[in-house]
Amino acid sequence: MPQSGMTAAARRPHGGQWPCVVQPPPVTPQAQPACPSCVQKYDPRMVEDVQQPGEQGEVMSFGRVGWTPRLAALLLLGAAPPEPVSHWHVARVTEGGSVKCRVESEKVAVNDGYQNVTAQIVVTAGGTVQILSESTFDFGAGDIGVQVDKDPFVKADKLAGDKVVLFEASAPTLLPRFKAGLSARAQLRFWPTWPVTGTHDAVFSLIGFTKAYDEMVGPCQ
Repeated sequence: MPQSGMTAAARRPHGGQWPCVVQPPPVTPQAQPACPSCVQKYDPRMVEDVQQPGEQGEVMSFGRVGWTPRLAALLLLGAAPPEPVSHWHVARVTEGGSVKCRVESEKVAVNDGYQNVTAQIVVTAGGTVQILSESTFDFGAGDIGVQVDKDPFVKADKLAGDKVVLFEASAPTLLPRFKAGLSARAQLRFWPTWPVTGTHDAVFSLIGFTKAYDEMVGPCQ
């Protein structure tokens, strides 16, 4: 047993070195099972439907991850899509002293072989289809007509004057196609017949035709 008052050097063992003390290995804490209260402490989004008290004591629900995109999608689904721009309108014209309604397309540009003119499709309340132009038509080849989308080509019946192509017998075939189709290609031929310039196409959008037609046969009458 060391005596009291002995110095540290006197107590040092022989050789002047302290004996090596073996330290026990560090204790690694075992991983604790995840719990909602532990996870939500760091990232509440990692836990589904976790309710966390707010700073003022109220309860806030974080819900499921990704709720914001889903909510935005629902809001978008609830919004009404914009109505397509119509390319047809109802017009009131005076014929024989009385006012009559008809449906008119927008005028589209077409080249008659010599100059740029316009063409327009008109559907009357009597159920006829017309194509009007500023240039004179040439009906001699019999190849003036209309094709809706990829439906069969429908030839015109005759001319009503020099600048009006008329579909009478073929109108019942064209009108349902106008309602169901997207576009109509009018194949036109113009005067003079010499030199020949061939046929010329005018393409009309059919968006808005059905609505305008229903207005013509309904409120406009």
